[in-house]
Amino acid sequence: MAGEHRTNDPDEVALYSKLTDRLWAVAAEGDEARTRLLRVLDAIGSGG
Repeated sequence: MAGEHRTNDPDEVALYSKLTDRLWAVAAEGDEARTRLLRVLDAIGSGG
């Protein structure tokens, strides 16, 4: 997804807010994110 989308529609704003909250609820930060990324890189490097 690229570009920009602007809206003032209350339903769209509410949906965006709900989706953003759900993404942050499962997001990893700091050491946890680093660990996850290293695991992915290791899996890619080993072909699986």
